[in-house]
Amino acid sequence: MEIKKYRLANGPTIVHVPTETNSVALQVLVNVGSINENKNNNGISHFIEHLLFKGSKKFKTNKEITHEIEKLGGYINAYTSKERTCFHIKILNKHFDKALDVLLEVVQNPLFREKDIEKERDIISREIDIVFDDPRFYQWILLNRTLYEGSPIAVPTYGSKEIIMKLTKKDILDHYLKYYEPGNIIIIVVGKVSNIKNKIERKFKLKENKQEKITIEAKPLKKVKEIIEKRKIASSYLVLGYRAPKRTENDSYVLDIIHSILGKGMSGRLFDEIRNKRGLAYDVGSAYISERDYAYFTVYANVQKKNIQKVKDLINKELKLRNLTEKELKESKDFIEGNFYLVIENTEHLADIIGFWEQTSKSEDLNDYVKKIKKVSLDDVKKAVKEYFSKPYAIAIIEGEN
Repeated sequence: MEIKKYRLANGPTIVHVPTETNSVALQVLVNVGSINENKNNNGISHFIEHLLFKGSKKFKTNKEITHEIEKLGGYINAYTSKERTCFHIKILNKHFDKALDVLLEVVQNPLFREKDIEKERDIISREIDIVFDDPRFYQWILLNRTLYEGSPIAVPTYGSKEIIMKLTKKDILDHYLKYYEPGNIIIIVVGKVSNIKNKIERKFKLKENKQEKITIEAKPLKKVKEIIEKRKIASSYLVLGYRAPKRTENDSYVLDIIHSILGKGMSGRLFDEIRNKRGLAYDVGSAYISERDYAYFTVYANVQKKNIQKVKDLINKELKLRNLTEKELKESKDFIEGNFYLVIENTEHLADIIGFWEQTSKSEDLNDYVKKIKKVSLDDVKKAVKEYFSKPYAIAIIEGEN
């Protein structure tokens, strides 16, 4: 795919992927997330994401901001992760200028009114409650806490209610001014749009405030770590995780293959063995989270309490990937290729993927992704299994009553 890239003299990196579609996806990616926080301000990046939608110099309320896009049939939203904060719009090509105006206004000119800060504290507190109340969400927080204990990776993006209630307007403004600066921002455009560089150059006004690159450290696990929390719920949930290669490492492509073999929908090894053949879980699968600064490979399942140990043993057995054939390897590659091209047909998904690659290494690497997947050999998979799944792992269990 064609990828055009620009860097303004005192501005962000701009990545444009021209597509022959009726829609255009616009994303402003800020290189800040929960790994840039500490024990005194955990959750502040996510808090700021919320506040930027509460009002700006031009659009005084959340309704004014969203109405500018929604009245044109578009969609506007944002999210915060451990490594990035993203603001994004999907809209018809002909309304790109409006989308750019709204998104840059939101990111560059927030009001940070005291009344909005107080109101949003309560909203985020409820969001935290929702995450902690639902074991499908909370199991991942529990795993990260166990797998990365003592590291910024361990703390949840949402923060805690105790910290959210203590954050001041000065804390919020200082964090915003520190990280919302030109060198820390990538603007991604996917769609049929012209004169992008000049349009952004005219509207982009944030001041430079260069940041030192942070180093994320996580002590290696010396033994298997297990954490169990008991709840008054019917099912139990378990998620088992190993440290894994980061996206910038060649072995990350091998782990993508392993994830495909084990967890590709209802035909993956895990689903077939644990649910189809034995009926021990309703929901079972794998996930490979591979970022710039950290990565882990997990297997998850919801089971009856009496079957927890049995499922743990089956998971560890399946992770050995015994009797892997060239046919199964090829099928996993075909699955990844097909899924990859189907996903990037959506301009919004493609913008998000482009942003990820640009932040992690460079966006052009996306064009080599399928090629590198196809180069993975049977020996590569066997070596990776031995390398990564023979080390200590973490397991988080939410134990139900039945």
